[in-house]
Amino acid sequence: MCSLKKNYDINTLIKNFKNKDKIALARLITLIENEPEHTHKIFKHFEELKNDSYIIGITGSPGVGKSTLTGASFSR
Repeated sequence: MCSLKKNYDINTLIKNFKNKDKIALARLITLIENEPEHTHKIFKHFEELKNDSYIIGITGSPGVGKSTLTGASFSR
């Protein structure tokens, strides 16, 4: 479980995201932003995806931490 305002199960969020649920994607991004210790656990679920890929766009105003988020997410 993670400690967002509601306790979302990471496995359920990932399952829903793999079924193209955009809300699950948004919650996973928020979780990674707010609790980076969950990043490795989340991305571990995507290691088995060899042929399917997702394109994720990170947007936001200048200076809000887009580069920091992507750097922290993919350097682990």
